[in-house]
This record gives sequence, C-alpha cells and structure tokens, in this order.
Amino acid sequence: MMSLLFPLCTFFLLCLCIAYWASTAVFLSTSNEAVYKVFNETACQFSGQPCRPETFNTSNITKQCPDAQCLFAFYGGETAYHKYLIVLQFFNVFMFFWLVNFVIALGQVTLAGAFASYYWAFKKPDDMPAFPLFSAFGRALRYHTGSLAFGSLILAIVQVIRVILEYLDHRLKGTKAEMANEGMKEGRGWN
Repeated sequence: MMSLLFPLCTFFLLCLCIAYWASTAVFLSTSNEAVYKVFNETACQFSGQPCRPETFNTSNITKQCPDAQCLFAFYGGETAYHKYLIVLQFFNVFMFFWLVNFVIALGQVTLAGAFASYYWAFKKPDDMPAFPLFSAFGRALRYHTGSLAFGSLILAIVQVIRVILEYLDHRLKGTKAEMANEGMKEGRGWN
C-alpha cells in the first residue's frame, strides 16, 4: 500500500530540485554589479555615460545639465565572472535536467524493485521483505546509483541539445518572418 504514497516522496525530491535550481538561477542573475547611467530630458553631452549615484549630486554633470539624473540602467560587469555568467546559467540548467532525471529514475527503479520483490516471492507473504518499498529504495541507492546517474546524464545531454535547437528554431523563425516582411515591402515575394 505504501507504493501509492511513494510518488509523493518523488514529488518532494523534485520540488527540492526545482527550488535549488531556481535559487541558483536567481543568484546568478542578480550577482552582477549594478550599472548606473546619466538620463535627462534635454540634450546633454553626458547622456548615457556611466555615473555613480553616491557622488553624482556633487559632480560637474549636475552643474552643466541640471535636469540630469543618475539612474539604474542594468546589471553587468567587466570581470571574468561577469563575462561567463551565461555559461554558468547553462551549466545550472544542465545540472537541473540531470538532477530531475536522476530523481525520476530513482523513483521508477524503487517502485520496480518493490513490485519485483512481490512478483518473485514464491510464498507470497513469507518471502516478501517487511518493507518492500524501503528495501527497494536501499537497493536502488546501493547497487544502481551509477547506472541511474549515467542514464540521467545521457538524458540531460539530449534535453540540453533539444532546448538549444528549439531556441535556435524560435530565433530563426523570427528572422525568416522579418525577411518575408521586408520582401513584401519591396514588392518581392518570399523565395
């Protein structure tokens, strides 16, 4: 009967994976340095240049452009860490796929082991372990962790390739639509 409740354990582990991935993604997204730039409504030679909000009111810019403000523009930076943040985000997505696939495979192997211990018992109540689900979970962790991790790795690689190809397909469809619109404006049909 515990096999009816075991998917809740898998669901809980998947929630942990999602929470870890999301917190890491948010950390990576907000770990850049805040970049501030000069914004103003009238023409000013300093418009769009970087500034520091701490010293902006005492700078020469406010004297020459009184309506200028030093406002947040975006997150960025010039260090090696900031340059490779997108690579770290891709690695985070890859690890997310790997962990999710591992947790799903662990749940499937555990349930299969519990059902197999029932099926292969010759004397049904006597030959079965006391807690077939927990013993199957222990066997899965002890003897099959490597196989589960390797199979999850293969699935994660395929899923990352699929995500990249879907992203490229989405980007290329946008480019194709733009080219078709330009061709129609010039009186040519799409070839």
